[in-house]
Formats: sequence, C-alpha cells, structure tokens
Amino acid sequence: MKIKLAFALLALLVVTAPATAQTFSCLPDGTNCSAAIPDANGATPGVLVSTLTVPADVCTALPSFLGDVDVDVDVTHEWVGDLRVRVIAPNATAVTLVDRPVNAGDCGSDDIDTSFSDGGALFPCAPTIPASGTAPVAPVAPLSSLLSGPVAGAWSLEITDFANSGIGALEDWAVTFTCGTTPTVTVATVDGTGNEAGDPIVFRVTRSVVSVTPLTVFLTLSGSAGPADYQAVTLPVTIPGGAGFVDVTIVPVEDIVPEPAETVIVTVNAGAGYIVGSPDAASATIEADPIAVPLLDPLGMAITIVLLAMAGFVALSRIRM
Repeated sequence: MKIKLAFALLALLVVTAPATAQTFSCLPDGTNCSAAIPDANGATPGVLVSTLTVPADVCTALPSFLGDVDVDVDVTHEWVGDLRVRVIAPNATAVTLVDRPVNAGDCGSDDIDTSFSDGGALFPCAPTIPASGTAPVAPVAPLSSLLSGPVAGAWSLEITDFANSGIGALEDWAVTFTCGTTPTVTVATVDGTGNEAGDPIVFRVTRSVVSVTPLTVFLTLSGSAGPADYQAVTLPVTIPGGAGFVDVTIVPVEDIVPEPAETVIVTVNAGAGYIVGSPDAASATIEADPIAVPLLDPLGMAITIVLLAMAGFVALSRIRM
C-alpha cells in the first residue's frame, strides 16, 4: 500500500501558516493490520477490526489544533460491493468510509486502495483495479466530525463483509492528521452609525486563519442601548467554512419616546477553537431621535398671526388705559 503523507487538497490552514501532517500506519505495530476479512456466515456478516495507536503529542502544542483527518485504506477483495468500511476514533465516534457500493452492493470490481478525504470524488466503482479509482475519495460520512474529538489513543478500522462469497484481506491502513494554527478572532466596526429610521449598525467578526471548518464565536452585546432598542441578535455567531469573517447587523427599533444617542458595544468572549485577539471589542452609535416640530398649513399660520396680533393689540390697549 502507498501510504500518503497528506492530501493537501483540503488543507484546513490556508492563510497564515503552513499546515503540518503526521501519518500513523497500522504496520508494523498495530493489530490485524494485514489480515483476512471473514466472509458472512449466513445472515451474520463477517467482521474484521484492526487497531493502531496514536501518541499523545499530535496537534497539542499551542497554538496548533487538529485541522483535518484523512484515512488511507488498502484492501484486496473480489467484490467490493460486499463491504462496509468504517474508521472509529478513540471516543467511539464512527465514520463510514464505504458502504456496499454502488446501489447496495452492485460494485463487482476488485480492491480498495485510496485515501478517504472530505471533498474527494464519490466512490467510482472503477472497472479497473482498484475499484476505488483515483484518490482522494469522499467518505460516506464526513471525517470532519472527528475534529472535535480526541486524537491520542486507539483508532480502529472496521471492515464488514455482508456476503458469503468473494474473499479478501486488509493489507494495511493509516490515519493522517493535519495540524493548523489556532486562529485569532477580532471584531471591528464596519458601519458605526445607525438610527431608528432603518439605518442599521454593522460589526465584523474576523478570524486570522481561513478554514474549511465553520467557527463558532461567542459575543457579548453591551452599551447604553439595551435589548429593547434593537432587533434580537442571534448569538453566538458562526464564521462559515471557507470564510474569514461574518458580519453582525444591529437594527435599531423605532419607538415613540424621544431618546438621546445610545451606544452598542460588541465584545469577543473566549471559546473553543480560537484565541481572543485585539481589538476584542468595537462600538457604534444609535443616533438621537430628532425632535418633531409640527408644521402648520398656510391658513393655519395666517389665523395664528392674526390671533397673536389681536392679543398684542389688546395687551397694548390695556397698558394705555
């Protein structure tokens, strides 16, 4: 089997620092690394479980983090449509790599020899050997679900054969971990002035390292403006996968009570997967409500002038008397 150091097509870290990868092969120290896959016995599938151990120093040195997981598999089998292959993390989280391709077992081609990586091509059931075609191949379920779990410990590859015909064996397998640099999260004001007439305030939450994985950022809203002064804001916010920032929009609420100018402050709080950077807070202003001055129509203004004039004449007459 050709164990790959990493498939960088989906390297998590793409901005500030190069990603580093470490690969752990089952051979020579794992169990059942090169072993026959038992055939099904009637309705009972045959199962082979192989295990390798990952040490405790992978992606642990701050500010690094686990950014990507790829799994290399080398299996010889006469009918890969019989097989389901899963990788199981130390916390028992299982991710299905292959599940009886294609159309519940129709793939009659030979062998799987590929790297499974999120974003790869669908399992092709190629007519030539290996049936897995050109690497990387997308797993049935995303390997990104393993990023929040532990790295150190026992990792297992489980191969299940659902048919009692066609023989095969596991030749070797490996797991590759790509470590990246933990991003720094900051906040800035994009549009710092809003009002109750429909002009919103906009803040921007930015991470220093763009990632294919979404990042949830915890924020606090404060300032002289309270929750009643603007529309509800969904917190925490999430920077989408592949994006470097997310905008937070504050929409002031119109009310009937004139108010002075008020401030809105957004502060970045600590959370998993990022470091709070500087600036960690930004502020903006909801403008004071304008004082309404009633306007009179021309006739009303004329009557008012006449009344004022008459009032002045009467007052003057009284003084002269």
